[in-house]
Amino acid sequence: MTDKRTSGRARVVRPRRPCASPAAPLAGIDRRLLGVLCSHRVVSQAQLARLFPEVPERTLRYRTRRLHELGLTGRSRPYRECGSAPNHHWPTRRADCLMRGEPVPRGGERSAPNPLFLAHASALTGLYVALVTEAGTAGLSLQIYCREGDAREEFESDGRARALAPDAMVVLADAGGRQLGAFVEIDLGSMSHTRLCQKADLYAAYAGSEAWHGRHLFLPALLFLTTTDARAGKFLAALSRALSHGPRRRGRRAFVAAGAGIAWEPERLLTDACLADLDGNTGLALLDVLESARAPHERALAAQREREAADEARRRVLRENPEAMRKLLADYSYALASYVHALGAIGERAVELLCAGTGKLSMDEREVLRVIACDLDQALPEPLAHELPEPGPGVHTEIALLIEHYRREQTCQLERLASSYGELLCLARARETLQADGLLDPATVAGLASVAERDAASRRQQHERREAYLQWRERAAQRLVQSAGPLGRLTRRPQDFYTQLDRDRLRTCGSCGETIYPSPNDAREPHPSCHYCREPHTTKPYHLPSTIRTESEEYE
Repeated sequence: MTDKRTSGRARVVRPRRPCASPAAPLAGIDRRLLGVLCSHRVVSQAQLARLFPEVPERTLRYRTRRLHELGLTGRSRPYRECGSAPNHHWPTRRADCLMRGEPVPRGGERSAPNPLFLAHASALTGLYVALVTEAGTAGLSLQIYCREGDAREEFESDGRARALAPDAMVVLADAGGRQLGAFVEIDLGSMSHTRLCQKADLYAAYAGSEAWHGRHLFLPALLFLTTTDARAGKFLAALSRALSHGPRRRGRRAFVAAGAGIAWEPERLLTDACLADLDGNTGLALLDVLESARAPHERALAAQREREAADEARRRVLRENPEAMRKLLADYSYALASYVHALGAIGERAVELLCAGTGKLSMDEREVLRVIACDLDQALPEPLAHELPEPGPGVHTEIALLIEHYRREQTCQLERLASSYGELLCLARARETLQADGLLDPATVAGLASVAERDAASRRQQHERREAYLQWRERAAQRLVQSAGPLGRLTRRPQDFYTQLDRDRLRTCGSCGETIYPSPNDAREPHPSCHYCREPHTTKPYHLPSTIRTESEEYE
């Protein structure tokens, strides 16, 4: 008669009553076994034999039986249609607390795992065992293996919080040391089609939100291991639809995924070219899929290396070519404003003059450009993309020398113009700026010659109008004396009316303070403009002494 306790289900061997000595010492192999069990939750006897090839199988069976007798592990033998399945071991709560160094919790032991969890956890452990023992045959080595709890990643998609929890997250390294990552989903045929589509949508949302940035070097691939290739193909088709976008769903988000019906034979992942991808390509090896996922990162690295090499070449040119550095200072004046401002007002003016120059660079200018290029260093050639340093001592020293160089040049320019045009108002103002330890701005320097020529013409016009006005004033004063009557002609002189006429006819420029003489053709010009400033709206009434200043006094 068939035993009803074992027919149609797994035979469960429950943890025995702990032995009389619960504090029995554990050997090193015992702790190693418990460490594997606590990490992977369910490990079969055959998997333990593959993970500990240096330990005889008889010893492993004895150690696992002893751990079971100590109440640290549970075990069961799942149902198998043909033959007998090996024992499957799992840790008890006492074992978890022992490995974590915590006191034993109250509430009793956990119940035996259900067959579905037992099979799924065992399949996941089988994948780990295959990666540890067979990765070398594919030119790979296992670096990181995280199960669902540690591989869980929360992210936000379409304004709502979601969580990606793959069965495992693995990171492998190839012969060159490059890291290759992948999410792993193992399906033993228990998930419905609706659940598979939901999982595909979740991975599509994760890829679309780019939540992997800051967690992984690149978007890991997805390996879907199930019971049959047909089932894997259906999942990949659902994932391809979820990744599609656009009005006609012709475009697809970049995501690498592959699947195969090898859930019960995970070692084939490393020994056979058994994978199929989203584009329908079959016969792919694991390394091909993982490298496809890393390819965008490799292209980005190559592009970054090219940019860095190009930037270094441009930095070298800027350090060695002062003309190129001067052009960069002029083009990026806004981006470098904080750096230049730290040189002080006079230093900032010197840099403005340096950038505005178009002629051959002097030695002082070349040295300033060289030290600035060395000082900015990594901020070149794109100052906007970097944090600017403070100007170094060498820059301050060279800027001081450049200021003196420009002051000498501008003084010489003023002397040449004075020798050509004489002492003019614009030259007097410029000389005052230099005597106050300042520098003329680039616009003033560039237009100084034309302004001097214009002021010379204005001075001639002022002189001509002054002579004409003096003649008119003399005649007007005599007429006033004549109109004063007999007594007035005896007591008044023309000079007595000069002040009155000057106040009535003359104006003073509010900007430059120069006396404005009326036009000889119209002595009553209502709004005469300044001979130099050409502005009629800034004039003021004339309140100077009656004696008009001579030409030399006008420029004291």
